[in-house]
Amino acid sequence: MGAPVGNCLANYWQVWAGCGFQGIDFTVGTDERNPIMTIFPQKTPAALANITAEQRSTYKSLVAERVIDVSRSGYPFTSPYTLFRLYRRNIIWHTQKPREAMLKSRDAPSKQWMDLVQSDRVAVVHLRCNKETRWAPDYGVIPHYFVLDNLPASVRQVILLGLPSIEDTSDMCGIAAHSLKARLAARHLEVVFRTNGNYLADWWLMAMANILFCWPSTYCATAAYGNPSQSLFLAVVGCASSVTATSKAWHGRDLALAPGIHFIETHFLRGFEHLCTNKLSREDFER
Repeated sequence: MGAPVGNCLANYWQVWAGCGFQGIDFTVGTDERNPIMTIFPQKTPAALANITAEQRSTYKSLVAERVIDVSRSGYPFTSPYTLFRLYRRNIIWHTQKPREAMLKSRDAPSKQWMDLVQSDRVAVVHLRCNKETRWAPDYGVIPHYFVLDNLPASVRQVILLGLPSIEDTSDMCGIAAHSLKARLAARHLEVVFRTNGNYLADWWLMAMANILFCWPSTYCATAAYGNPSQSLFLAVVGCASSVTATSKAWHGRDLALAPGIHFIETHFLRGFEHLCTNKLSREDFER
Protein backbone atom coordinates (compact mmCIF):
# COMPACT_ATOMS: atom_id res chain seq x y z
CA MET A 1 0.00 0.00 0.00
CA GLY A 2 2.97 2.35 0.29
CA ALA A 3 3.59 4.94 2.94
CA PRO A 4 0.50 6.11 4.86
CA VAL A 5 -1.37 8.62 2.70
CA GLY A 6 -2.96 10.57 5.53
CA ASN A 7 0.12 11.44 7.57
CA CYS A 8 2.20 12.06 4.43
CA LEU A 9 -0.30 14.61 3.16
CA ALA A 10 -0.90 16.22 6.55
CA ASN A 11 2.83 16.78 7.03
CA TYR A 12 3.14 18.03 3.45
CA TRP A 13 0.36 20.58 4.05
CA GLN A 14 1.85 21.64 7.38
CA VAL A 15 5.22 22.41 5.78
CA TRP A 16 3.58 23.98 2.73
CA ALA A 17 1.48 26.28 4.91
CA GLY A 18 4.46 27.18 7.08
CA CYS A 19 6.49 28.23 4.05
CA GLY A 20 3.59 30.23 2.67
CA PHE A 21 2.89 32.17 5.85
CA GLN A 22 6.59 32.81 6.46
CA GLY A 23 7.14 33.98 2.88
CA ILE A 24 9.73 31.39 1.90
CA ASP A 25 9.93 29.04 -1.08
CA PHE A 26 8.44 25.58 -0.66
CA THR A 27 10.26 22.47 -1.89
CA VAL A 28 9.58 18.85 -1.02
CA GLY A 29 11.23 15.62 -2.08
CA THR A 30 9.03 13.09 -3.85
CA ASP A 31 8.08 10.08 -1.76
CA GLU A 32 8.41 7.26 -4.27
CA ARG A 33 6.59 4.90 -1.92
CA ASN A 34 3.46 7.01 -2.22
CA PRO A 35 2.43 7.94 -5.78
CA ILE A 36 -0.25 10.37 -4.58
CA MET A 37 2.49 12.76 -3.46
CA THR A 38 3.66 13.24 -7.04
CA ILE A 39 0.30 14.78 -7.95
CA PHE A 40 0.74 17.73 -5.62
CA PRO A 41 3.14 20.64 -6.23
CA GLN A 42 6.75 19.75 -5.45
CA LYS A 43 7.85 23.39 -5.51
CA THR A 44 5.98 26.61 -4.80
CA PRO A 45 7.76 29.98 -4.85
CA ALA A 46 6.79 32.21 -1.94
CA ALA A 47 5.28 34.71 -4.38
CA LEU A 48 2.77 32.06 -5.52
CA ALA A 49 1.66 30.91 -2.08
CA ASN A 50 -1.72 32.56 -2.73
CA ILE A 51 -2.33 33.64 0.86
CA THR A 52 -4.96 36.32 1.27
CA ALA A 53 -4.63 39.35 3.51
CA GLU A 54 -7.41 37.93 5.68
CA GLN A 55 -5.57 34.61 6.12
CA ARG A 56 -2.33 36.41 6.99
CA SER A 57 -4.12 38.60 9.53
CA THR A 58 -5.69 35.54 11.17
CA TYR A 59 -2.32 33.80 11.26
CA LYS A 60 -0.63 36.78 12.95
CA SER A 61 -3.32 37.08 15.59
CA LEU A 62 -3.13 33.34 16.41
CA VAL A 63 0.66 33.55 16.72
CA ALA A 64 0.31 36.56 19.02
CA GLU A 65 -2.20 34.64 21.17
CA ARG A 66 0.06 31.56 21.17
CA VAL A 67 -2.74 29.28 20.02
CA ILE A 68 -1.17 27.90 16.86
CA ASP A 69 1.19 25.01 16.20
CA VAL A 70 3.73 25.66 13.43
CA SER A 71 5.84 22.54 13.97
CA ARG A 72 6.98 20.74 10.83
CA SER A 73 6.96 17.11 11.85
CA GLY A 74 4.96 14.47 13.61
CA TYR A 75 1.22 13.92 13.29
CA PRO A 76 -0.44 17.26 12.51
CA PHE A 77 -4.03 16.05 12.86
CA THR A 78 -3.50 15.16 16.53
CA SER A 79 -3.08 18.85 17.44
CA PRO A 80 -6.12 21.15 17.46
CA TYR A 81 -3.83 24.12 16.70
CA THR A 82 -1.94 23.07 13.56
CA LEU A 83 -1.13 25.70 10.96
CA PHE A 84 -2.44 23.81 7.93
CA ARG A 85 -6.00 24.23 9.27
CA LEU A 86 -5.76 27.87 8.14
CA TYR A 87 -4.86 26.77 4.65
CA ARG A 88 -7.93 24.76 3.69
CA ARG A 89 -9.01 27.04 0.83
CA ASN A 90 -5.63 26.42 -0.78
CA ILE A 91 -5.76 22.70 0.02
CA ILE A 92 -9.10 22.37 -1.80
CA TRP A 93 -7.73 24.19 -4.84
CA HIS A 94 -4.61 22.02 -5.02
CA THR A 95 -6.60 18.82 -4.48
CA GLN A 96 -9.21 19.53 -7.14
CA LYS A 97 -6.76 20.99 -9.68
CA PRO A 98 -5.07 17.67 -10.62
CA ARG A 99 -8.41 15.89 -11.09
CA GLU A 100 -8.06 15.73 -14.88
CA ALA A 101 -4.62 14.15 -14.60
CA MET A 102 -5.95 11.73 -12.01
CA LEU A 103 -8.82 10.67 -14.28
CA LYS A 104 -6.30 9.55 -16.89
CA SER A 105 -4.19 7.51 -14.49
CA ARG A 106 -4.45 3.79 -13.92
CA ASP A 107 -5.39 4.46 -10.30
CA ALA A 108 -8.53 6.42 -11.21
CA PRO A 109 -11.88 5.21 -9.89
CA SER A 110 -14.40 4.22 -12.55
CA LYS A 111 -16.73 6.89 -13.94
CA GLN A 112 -19.66 4.95 -12.48
CA TRP A 113 -18.25 5.25 -8.96
CA MET A 114 -17.30 8.92 -9.41
CA ASP A 115 -20.78 9.85 -10.63
CA LEU A 116 -22.32 7.87 -7.79
CA VAL A 117 -20.44 9.51 -4.90
CA GLN A 118 -21.12 13.03 -6.20
CA SER A 119 -24.88 12.61 -5.79
CA ASP A 120 -26.72 14.15 -2.82
CA ARG A 121 -28.59 10.86 -2.55
CA VAL A 122 -25.43 8.90 -1.72
CA ALA A 123 -23.27 8.98 1.43
CA VAL A 124 -19.81 7.47 1.72
CA VAL A 125 -18.84 6.13 5.16
CA HIS A 126 -15.16 5.28 5.62
CA LEU A 127 -14.63 2.59 8.26
CA ARG A 128 -11.01 2.61 9.45
CA CYS A 129 -10.35 -1.01 10.29
CA ASN A 130 -6.85 -2.49 10.25
CA LYS A 131 -4.10 -3.46 12.70
CA GLU A 132 -4.05 0.06 14.24
CA THR A 133 -7.78 -0.16 14.90
CA ARG A 134 -7.12 -3.30 16.92
CA TRP A 135 -4.01 -2.20 18.82
CA ALA A 136 -3.35 1.55 18.76
CA PRO A 137 -4.86 3.67 21.56
CA ASP A 138 -5.98 6.46 19.19
CA TYR A 139 -8.11 4.25 16.90
CA GLY A 140 -11.18 2.12 17.44
CA VAL A 141 -14.80 1.39 16.53
CA ILE A 142 -17.16 4.37 16.32
CA PRO A 143 -20.75 3.86 17.54
CA HIS A 144 -23.53 3.97 14.96
CA TYR A 145 -25.07 7.22 16.15
CA PHE A 146 -22.20 9.11 14.48
CA VAL A 147 -23.75 8.21 11.12
CA LEU A 148 -27.41 7.71 12.07
CA ASP A 149 -27.82 11.07 13.82
CA ASN A 150 -26.12 13.10 11.09
CA LEU A 151 -27.24 11.46 7.86
CA PRO A 152 -28.86 14.05 5.54
CA ALA A 153 -32.51 13.40 4.68
CA SER A 154 -31.70 13.31 0.96
CA VAL A 155 -29.62 10.11 1.28
CA ARG A 156 -31.02 6.94 -0.29
CA GLN A 157 -27.83 4.88 -0.58
CA VAL A 158 -24.84 4.41 1.72
CA ILE A 159 -21.44 3.09 0.64
CA LEU A 160 -19.41 1.48 3.42
CA LEU A 161 -15.82 1.89 2.26
CA GLY A 162 -12.80 0.19 3.76
CA LEU A 163 -10.49 -2.81 3.72
CA PRO A 164 -11.90 -6.34 3.23
CA SER A 165 -11.86 -6.78 7.03
CA ILE A 166 -15.06 -4.71 7.30
CA GLU A 167 -16.92 -7.60 5.68
CA ASP A 168 -15.41 -10.23 7.98
CA THR A 169 -18.04 -11.11 10.58
CA SER A 170 -15.52 -13.07 12.64
CA ASP A 171 -13.81 -9.75 13.41
CA MET A 172 -15.32 -7.09 15.69
CA CYS A 173 -14.83 -4.40 13.02
CA GLY A 174 -16.79 -6.54 10.59
CA ILE A 175 -19.49 -7.20 13.17
CA ALA A 176 -19.81 -3.44 13.73
CA ALA A 177 -19.95 -2.76 9.97
CA HIS A 178 -22.68 -5.35 9.36
CA SER A 179 -24.61 -4.06 12.37
CA LEU A 180 -24.46 -0.54 10.91
CA LYS A 181 -25.61 -1.90 7.55
CA ALA A 182 -28.62 -3.50 9.24
CA ARG A 183 -29.54 -0.27 11.05
CA LEU A 184 -29.34 1.68 7.77
CA ALA A 185 -31.33 -0.96 5.91
CA ALA A 186 -34.02 -0.66 8.58
CA ARG A 187 -34.42 2.93 7.37
CA HIS A 188 -35.06 1.55 3.87
CA LEU A 189 -31.66 2.68 2.61
CA GLU A 190 -29.62 0.69 0.12
CA VAL A 191 -26.23 -0.24 1.60
CA VAL A 192 -23.24 -1.54 -0.36
CA PHE A 193 -19.69 -2.41 0.63
CA ARG A 194 -16.69 -1.18 -1.35
CA THR A 195 -13.67 -3.16 -0.23
CA ASN A 196 -11.86 -3.94 -3.48
CA GLY A 197 -10.66 -0.47 -4.53
CA ASN A 198 -7.00 0.55 -4.52
CA TYR A 199 -6.01 3.11 -1.91
CA LEU A 200 -5.52 5.96 -4.40
CA ALA A 201 -8.88 5.43 -6.12
CA ASP A 202 -10.65 5.27 -2.76
CA TRP A 203 -8.92 8.44 -1.56
CA TRP A 204 -10.08 10.28 -4.67
CA LEU A 205 -13.64 9.01 -4.22
CA MET A 206 -13.67 10.43 -0.70
CA ALA A 207 -12.18 13.72 -1.95
CA MET A 208 -15.06 13.97 -4.44
CA ALA A 209 -17.91 12.60 -2.31
CA ASN A 210 -20.83 14.97 -1.82
CA ILE A 211 -21.54 13.44 1.62
CA LEU A 212 -18.68 11.86 3.58
CA PHE A 213 -18.38 10.33 7.04
CA CYS A 214 -14.94 9.51 8.50
CA TRP A 215 -14.10 7.30 11.43
CA PRO A 216 -10.88 8.67 13.04
CA SER A 217 -8.45 8.31 10.14
CA THR A 218 -5.96 10.73 8.63
CA TYR A 219 -6.48 8.92 5.30
CA CYS A 220 -10.13 9.97 5.26
CA ALA A 221 -9.55 13.33 6.99
CA THR A 222 -7.07 14.51 4.33
CA ALA A 223 -9.57 13.59 1.61
CA ALA A 224 -12.20 15.62 3.47
CA TYR A 225 -9.88 18.63 3.75
CA GLY A 226 -9.43 18.60 -0.04
CA ASN A 227 -13.16 18.18 -0.67
CA PRO A 228 -15.24 21.34 -1.37
CA SER A 229 -18.51 19.77 -0.19
CA GLN A 230 -20.51 21.20 2.70
CA SER A 231 -21.44 17.77 4.12
CA LEU A 232 -18.24 16.31 5.56
CA PHE A 233 -18.49 14.64 8.97
CA LEU A 234 -15.36 13.74 10.96
CA ALA A 235 -15.64 11.74 14.18
CA VAL A 236 -13.42 13.09 16.96
CA VAL A 237 -12.91 11.94 20.53
CA GLY A 238 -11.51 15.01 22.24
CA CYS A 239 -7.74 14.82 21.90
CA ALA A 240 -7.68 11.04 22.28
CA SER A 241 -8.18 10.06 18.63
CA SER A 242 -5.87 10.28 15.62
CA VAL A 243 -7.87 13.24 14.26
CA THR A 244 -8.88 16.22 16.40
CA ALA A 245 -11.21 19.14 15.85
CA THR A 246 -9.88 22.64 15.30
CA SER A 247 -9.32 24.33 18.65
CA LYS A 248 -12.24 26.16 20.24
CA ALA A 249 -9.79 29.03 20.75
CA TRP A 250 -10.15 29.60 17.00
CA HIS A 251 -13.96 29.84 17.03
CA GLY A 252 -15.30 32.94 15.32
CA ARG A 253 -12.55 32.87 12.72
CA ASP A 254 -14.32 31.47 9.65
CA LEU A 255 -11.11 30.84 7.73
CA ALA A 256 -9.84 28.55 10.44
CA LEU A 257 -12.96 26.49 10.96
CA ALA A 258 -13.00 24.76 7.54
CA PRO A 259 -16.48 25.46 6.13
CA GLY A 260 -18.19 22.23 5.21
CA ILE A 261 -16.34 20.11 7.75
CA HIS A 262 -18.38 19.11 10.78
CA PHE A 263 -16.34 17.72 13.66
CA ILE A 264 -18.69 15.39 15.54
CA GLU A 265 -17.68 14.73 19.13
CA THR A 266 -18.31 11.10 19.93
CA HIS A 267 -16.60 8.26 21.77
CA PHE A 268 -14.91 5.17 20.48
CA LEU A 269 -14.22 1.65 21.59
CA ARG A 270 -10.46 1.39 21.62
CA GLY A 271 -9.12 -1.58 19.78
CA PHE A 272 -6.43 -2.54 22.26
CA GLU A 273 -9.02 -2.63 25.04
CA HIS A 274 -11.79 -4.47 23.21
CA LEU A 275 -11.14 -5.87 19.75
CA CYS A 276 -8.10 -8.00 20.54
CA THR A 277 -10.03 -9.79 23.30
CA ASN A 278 -13.39 -9.87 21.48
CA LYS A 279 -15.08 -8.53 24.61
CA LEU A 280 -16.91 -5.81 22.70
CA SER A 281 -20.68 -6.28 22.83
CA ARG A 282 -23.16 -5.20 20.19
CA GLU A 283 -24.70 -2.78 22.68
CA ASP A 284 -21.43 -0.87 22.81
CA PHE A 285 -21.57 0.27 19.20
CA GLU A 286 -25.32 0.06 18.53
CA ARG A 287 -26.13 2.95 20.83
